[in-house]
Amino acid sequence: MTKPGETPPMPKPGEAPPGKSGAGPGPDGPGGGQPNPAPVLLLLVSDASRFKAGTPELKYEWGAIDTGIVSQNILLFCAAAGIGTRPRASVAQDKVKTLLNLKDTHHAFLNHPRRLS
Repeated sequence: MTKPGETPPMPKPGEAPPGKSGAGPGPDGPGGGQPNPAPVLLLLVSDASRFKAGTPELKYEWGAIDTGIVSQNILLFCAAAGIGTRPRASVAQDKVKTLLNLKDTHHAFLNHPRRLS
């Protein structure tokens, strides 16, 4: 229980906030009050046109390097927050570009699915 002026503790991933029941079938949801975990996939896309100098090949390489740096930060955060994920390099480029209406300068390098245990 929090006192006036205190910030209530944040729920852990997969937990309902204090005093709230989970969502889903039944009054308390699956797992005794736990909300249903939402499926999440983070897609890391680099826009090569944002680099003002360099050849197209260099811009592609820089985008891949930047994506790796962002991916590392996602992994560090997820590990600290108890969220399971892993980087995957398999991306159906043509389907993703069509689905998300990406330009030719946009390159989808990695994706991070949320691992549901």
